[in-house]
Amino acid sequence: MAWLVASDLDGTLLDTTYPTVAAALAIDAVAAAYPGVSVVLVSSKTLAEMVGIARFCESDPLLLFENGAGVAWRETKLCGRGSQQHAGFEVECASVGYPRIREQLEMLRRTRSYQFRGFGDMTAGEVAERTGLDVQSAEEARRRMGTEPLAWGSDADSLERFRQDLAELGLCLERGGRFHHVSAHANKQGALRRLIKQIRYQTGERISTLACGDAPNDLDMLSHADRALVFPGSEGNYLLPESDRVWHAPKAGPATWLACVSRMIESQVGEALAI
Repeated sequence: MAWLVASDLDGTLLDTTYPTVAAALAIDAVAAAYPGVSVVLVSSKTLAEMVGIARFCESDPLLLFENGAGVAWRETKLCGRGSQQHAGFEVECASVGYPRIREQLEMLRRTRSYQFRGFGDMTAGEVAERTGLDVQSAEEARRRMGTEPLAWGSDADSLERFRQDLAELGLCLERGGRFHHVSAHANKQGALRRLIKQIRYQTGERISTLACGDAPNDLDMLSHADRALVFPGSEGNYLLPESDRVWHAPKAGPATWLACVSRMIESQVGEALAI
């Protein structure tokens, strides 16, 4: 049996200082200490942003980018039809594409008078101001393939009408840590499920998951995982109560992530990893 550690980035592996090198070292430490474990990074970040982290890793984490709109990997054994090359990674997208999503959003804004600003409406400087990223990283955050983060400017009732209008267009809305994310039904749990199915098909291995996250768009992934490590949200709350299956981490960041993931592996799934 193989285990996947499926981890969110912002608010989980990364704290507000964006310690990229330290995060890569933590990923490598898990891969080196536990040969039966593979790390999957699952984030609303773009492929360009996630490759920036993966390049510092000696191990080869799998990348589920833009809330599962696409998957990227270095191992050619996972290569499937329709994959593309990007910065040394094989990439597959499961989305209608960013330009189409932007067209639909602009149509709704024009015809329904919704107030919002998506990343496609913002300069890199504005994205940097809203996220705390530097300008170069903010520009990478704007290189989107299949989702659009947006800052909502209307009231809650309008948000529900907006959600319904999106559904009629075949799109959906999810709440992340800072933004709402519009996609063609891309979500972290669905992408992880497809990835596990592909690995099982190609390797014949039984796959179990340890999911790590903090925000509402992590909830399905955390709820369906065999084990869950939940980090405090922006208001200090936890998405799930503690149990035999669910543990709480005290704060975000690579050091805490590594300590908590290691403790969960050793105490709860150690016997399964004894190979």
